[in-house]
Amino acid sequence: MLESKKNRFLIILLLAILALGLRVWGLDKPQGFWFDELYSYYVAKQSFPLGILEKLYNEDFHAPLYFFVLHFWMKLLGTSDVVIRFLSVIFGVLAVPASYLAGKEFFNRRAGTLAALMISLNSLHIFYSQEVRFYSLTTLLGLLSLYFIARILKKPERKSFAGLIIANTLLLYTATISTVFIFIQTIMFTCYLFFENKDLLKKYITSQFITLALFLPYLPVVLHQADISKKALINPFSWAYFDFSSILIIIQNWF
Repeated sequence: MLESKKNRFLIILLLAILALGLRVWGLDKPQGFWFDELYSYYVAKQSFPLGILEKLYNEDFHAPLYFFVLHFWMKLLGTSDVVIRFLSVIFGVLAVPASYLAGKEFFNRRAGTLAALMISLNSLHIFYSQEVRFYSLTTLLGLLSLYFIARILKKPERKSFAGLIIANTLLLYTATISTVFIFIQTIMFTCYLFFENKDLLKKYITSQFITLALFLPYLPVVLHQADISKKALINPFSWAYFDFSSILIIIQNWF
């Protein structure tokens, strides 16, 4: 048993090292930061927390957690391109063990190992793990949220519910689009538990209300951001020609 656990640990460690190598390779991009990355740097270098919140409140429609973390990361390690991007690399590498845990809890260890392998090699995940944006952190927190969902199904302990509350709350404070993820998760899990385990359903609904309560202090900011972003969101629809390729560009611009 101990030998088996040691082997699994070594496999996930090797996959994490592989993921690190793929994400560090080409990190020093000769073209430097593009617009969104420059804006992340611009927001994160503001004073903590009010300066960052003021910029997000008036100029953006994203949540603050990543910018808070990036602010202290730059203070601690500096502001070179590679150093700033490396924060996203760390979140991207941590997604490897998170994928393993989620896959193992939902299915089995083999599925978890396959999930870890797939995300370590995923070109889209590698790309966004090199961006000075919040995408790799969002992926990591989403995987942890799924892991705790699976833990609740297997062993509904308080620490599993606490983990889900923390993961979902951090998700909401990391990316606006996380509201869609959590909404879908809530609908699907509620429907499942309604037929399978009504006692567990009550605890799950309670945990989601706690998550909502923890996010309520930031809700006025979200509503203000939604209001000021109306003018920006109309621009993608002003093109003379609207086809399938335009839809892909809109998705990229919005999310």
